[in-house]
Parts: sequence; structure tokens; C-alpha cells
Amino acid sequence: MNPVKVKEIDSLIARLRRTFPWYDTLLVEAGYDLDHDAKRLPYIDEHVLTQHYYEARDPGLENCHAYYTSGTATGARKRILYSTEDHDLYVEQRRKIFARFLTPECKTACSDLGTGHAASSAIEIFGKLNVECFHIDFRRPVGEHVALLNDHRPDVLFTMPMVLDSLIQTGDLQFKPRKIITVGDVVSPAWKKRIADFFSLQSRDLLDVVGSIEAGSIAYECFECGLYHFDDHIIPETARPCELYEGFADRGKAEILILTSLARSVFPAARFITNDLVEGFTTRECNGAPRYSFERIVGRTGSVFKNGENISLYDVNEAVNTFLPASPFEVHKDSGKFTIRVCSADFTNEIGDRIKDFLRQLNPNSFQMIESSLVADIEVCNVPANELSNGTAKRFFLINKTDVRNSR
Repeated sequence: MNPVKVKEIDSLIARLRRTFPWYDTLLVEAGYDLDHDAKRLPYIDEHVLTQHYYEARDPGLENCHAYYTSGTATGARKRILYSTEDHDLYVEQRRKIFARFLTPECKTACSDLGTGHAASSAIEIFGKLNVECFHIDFRRPVGEHVALLNDHRPDVLFTMPMVLDSLIQTGDLQFKPRKIITVGDVVSPAWKKRIADFFSLQSRDLLDVVGSIEAGSIAYECFECGLYHFDDHIIPETARPCELYEGFADRGKAEILILTSLARSVFPAARFITNDLVEGFTTRECNGAPRYSFERIVGRTGSVFKNGENISLYDVNEAVNTFLPASPFEVHKDSGKFTIRVCSADFTNEIGDRIKDFLRQLNPNSFQMIESSLVADIEVCNVPANELSNGTAKRFFLINKTDVRNSR
């Protein structure tokens, strides 16, 4: 870790120790008090969060707003907290990014983001920019999304790439926004060119931002240098997947992104393992100032994949093993479609449907987006054992043979 803001990090660690007694214990065990070396700070991974955070009911956190996402190994939903201070800082971070991107002609906006903190705060962010914003409920069918967009014709569309693809695929989208902001999925140069051509926009009219429910606003695309810049409150570092996960093949250039956020008080965002896989992580000067940057996000590892909303690998594991006990499987995304590939002599199409129904009960929001045709359906299929991969990252890729605990 390269602590460029020593005083701020010291203040953050002191605050986290007061807020989370278990974090203080981790620091003591790591020997942090011996020399306050940032390299001694423990990683905050899913194992730690499941044990200490997701289901905790600490008295000092009672007045925080809770957001719930995909499940953990215990079967419980992940609960992520935001204090009023955390929320206000997040809104201001995104406001600054959007302010640099939007032009005076941008008077109206639409948020089409599903659920979560990003969706719930969008109207407030645009409001602080004097941009009138409306939100489309993810439970509405895709045809109604298209009709609302064609009717209101917003200057700015804030959405997810997979949702935008679904809107375009209807063939009925007629409005032309001045600006498009995307979040929540891998965005390639080829995809951006296709979208720009479809709407007759310039490449600089499409802005991709990076965030997570845990860390908040993380990074944004810089048109000056062509890299993604990290938000000012973020201190990033990376690690090879094989350094964090046992059994993960050391292939390719992708590294796992690890973040420390100076703007989160009720989530332990100190060396938080995001499981996002990035390439080209560097410190580079842009406009006369050194900036933490990276070239692109290429996918994820770990225990969560995103299909509109997050779905936990633990849920997939539970679903597969309920109907096909002890069967190996993998989950990956290819050209926007998620597939659960199972290897079992007992597999039938009916069992595949039962696995999907099981997941639907555990992840109603994600499957609501599927039913609304905002994101592609999940396919469950049977494959021979020799067609299962071994720990490679293909855009979004998760495999149940990998130990997802941090190998500290």
C-alpha cells in the first residue's frame, strides 16, 4: 500500500477502530500498533465481512440507512450501511464528476439503474446540478422504459450497459440523449463506439463511472489521458489473484483491485478487496498532477456476479447442490449472457429450470429485471467435465473450485 495521505489514513483507522471493536482486534493481531506501517493493515475480504459486518447489530449503527444485496455463505443477505455523512460525501463526489461532464444544454435526466444506493441517490445528485431527473422503476417492462424515454426525451441517460443494450434491442428507442453515463458493468471501446454510433454521439458524450455499494464512488473515465482516474477519497492498490486466492491460476495481466476510502465511516473500507479485475494500474500525471489510474476493468473474481443486480455464488452453489449434489459447476459471462455450466450425469432441462426457480426465490430483484427484459436471462446447461475451465477470468467468471478466502 502506498499511503499518500498519511494523516487522513491515520484518522480513518482511528475512526474505524472506534466504530468496529472487531477491527481494533484485527489491528492488534496484525501488529499495526508496533510501527503503524500501512502494509500491516489487514485485508477486508468477504470472510471478514461475513464474520463481523454483514449481520452485525452494533448500537452505534442504528441510525444508518441499510442496503441489502446478494447473499453470503451463511445464507443471509449482505447488509451495507450508509450514514448521513457517508451519503452526503457520495453525492458530492458524483456531483463533481457529473458537473465536469455535462454541458449547460443538459436540463433533464433519466436514471434507469435498478436498485441500490446509486439508484436511490441519482435524483439528488442531478438535483444539485439543477438538472431535473426522473427515475424508471426496474419492475416495469422494458417496453414501458422505452415509452417513457421516448416521451420525456431526457438530455442525459444514466444507466447500466446491459440495460442500455436491452433498450436498444427493442428496436423502438427513438430519442437521442446529449449525454450518456454508464455504471455497473464492463465497458469496452468497441461497445462505446457502437453506442455512440447508434445515438450519433461523439465518444466524449459517453462517460463510464465505477462504483460499488461497499466503497461508493470509485473511479471515472478521463477523456484527456484515456485512463480511469480514481476519486480523490480513494487510495487504491492491486494484487495478483493468486496472491489472494488459493487455486487461482496466475494468468494474464489482470489484478484484483483493493481500495481504502477516506469517505466511508460505517463500512470498513480499509484495504477492502473489491474482487474487480483491472489492467494497467499505475500512477500517471494528467493535467499537471499525478493520479492513481487504470486502463480498464476486465471482469470479476470472488463470490458475486452481476446480472442487473448482484447474485451471490453462494446462492448458485446452494441451488446446484440442492438438485445436483456435489456436481462441479462454473458461472461466466460471454457477450452479455450469463451461463451456469453444470457437469452432472443426472442433469435434465427440468432440473435446470428448478435451479433457476431456486435462484429466483433468493434474488427477486435480479429476476424481476430479467422478467422486465432489462437484462438477459440466465441459462443453466450441462457440459462435459473437460469443458469446465480452471480459474481463468473471462469477463465475469466465478468458479466453485476456488477457495475465496483471503490467504493471509
